[in-house]
Amino acid sequence: MGPAQLLNAVGRAGRAGRESEGWILLTRHRPPRTSDFDLLEPGEDRLQVLSALGTADALAALEAAEVLIAQTTDAIFRLAEDHAADFASYVWFTLDALSRIPTLTSRPPLAAVDNLLALRQLPPDLQARWLALAAKTAEQYATTEPAARRRWTTPGTSIGTARELDNLAKVLTELLLQDPAATAPAYDGIWADMLAGLLPDEWPLQRTLDFLAQHQVYDKLLEQPEAKSAWHFTEKPSRTSAQLNVDIAAAITGWISGEPIPRLATTWLPGLDSEWALEQTVSKISETFEHYLAWTVGALVNLVNIRLEEARAEIRLPATTGWHLRHGVDTPQALALLNAGVTSRRLAHQIGRTATVQGIAAEGLRTWLTGLHLDGWRSQFDATEYELNDLLEYVRKSRPSMIGALLDTGRVSLQVDLTGAAPSVRTPLQLRSSSRLHTAPLTIDDGSHTLAWVPADAHLDVLTVIDSGIDFDTTLTGSLLTLRLPDVR
Repeated sequence: MGPAQLLNAVGRAGRAGRESEGWILLTRHRPPRTSDFDLLEPGEDRLQVLSALGTADALAALEAAEVLIAQTTDAIFRLAEDHAADFASYVWFTLDALSRIPTLTSRPPLAAVDNLLALRQLPPDLQARWLALAAKTAEQYATTEPAARRRWTTPGTSIGTARELDNLAKVLTELLLQDPAATAPAYDGIWADMLAGLLPDEWPLQRTLDFLAQHQVYDKLLEQPEAKSAWHFTEKPSRTSAQLNVDIAAAITGWISGEPIPRLATTWLPGLDSEWALEQTVSKISETFEHYLAWTVGALVNLVNIRLEEARAEIRLPATTGWHLRHGVDTPQALALLNAGVTSRRLAHQIGRTATVQGIAAEGLRTWLTGLHLDGWRSQFDATEYELNDLLEYVRKSRPSMIGALLDTGRVSLQVDLTGAAPSVRTPLQLRSSSRLHTAPLTIDDGSHTLAWVPADAHLDVLTVIDSGIDFDTTLTGSLLTLRLPDVR
């Protein structure tokens, strides 16, 4: 790791929006020296930023693009997944963005390209070659139908793949419109035409996945250059080993249904060495499901829904399909948990299934889980210590810093859950964890009885006060718990 990379790592320590500072541990495979700290103060020559368009790989891609342009009229759509394709996509996106801003359309279309770092660093001959590619891209852009060229900016792929996705979306939309439910009026009478397509029904996730599998969508997506080797399996680790065929649609069904990864490895690659099967399964889940298909299926669904909206159809595909593929869960509740920072797929899947059965929507998860508290999470979902802390963070209510308020004003109060009748007078109490062996609810005791529990959504805030070592007194008036510094009345 060089000095620039090290400083970048230092800047990433801590979680944005949650901490105001972070720590890094710098270790070397030898006794430390004072000179090691020179890495933290590199000179300007070690921090120089160079354009990627000047690298050997980029120039090789540019040369290949020039050859392709000389051989075919639609070369821009055939660029491989490389620096030249990325550059052409940037030019295409820029041209489309400028066309939407009337105040900027008087400027030369490629003015933004002239301001790229590469056009400041590269020698004139290389600048001219990249500008020639930009001009060829602009020429292709100008001859493309306006609505289509705008749609092709949304997937974030190469222009050629965006065009393929759009063509596939057109085919899928035509198939969907053959469904009587897509065109059947949702309302009768004078409102039918006015409200057509405004309140469409969303297909269930599994029906959507089955539809995509039925029409070989996954196979077509895996043929695009961005897929690279996303879904390739081999019998053995060697490069010359025979390739294995794993049904992508069946694999997606198992992944979405929440099957554990070791079981997926056994199902996908029976008979293989267990370690090699598991290694490939983990790798392909990351490469194919969590990245490539989550990206391209999500983009495709968006393009299909745009066309359905234009047709004023009464159905839509679920906009979160790509996210379900990424996380490997099949309920919106599980998806909400994972998108909010819960890291356990197993836990999210189990909570999602239970919430669905009990009629708890994703919007009501926090309230429902807060009511179950730590003991409920452990008994209903078999949550581990790590998972419990994830859930405590998830249900944590946004509030001013409790420890900050205590130090600033000398007191802080919150509502707690009583276990019986509320005390009739202000009572001095003990605030402690109900178990010393594992994460457990915080209780308010009078020495012989538990009078109340700290709600799960305040658990971490109160625990922070306890762990700080600050001396404070605890009193309970009704269901209002108050923490006071000893010298505050």
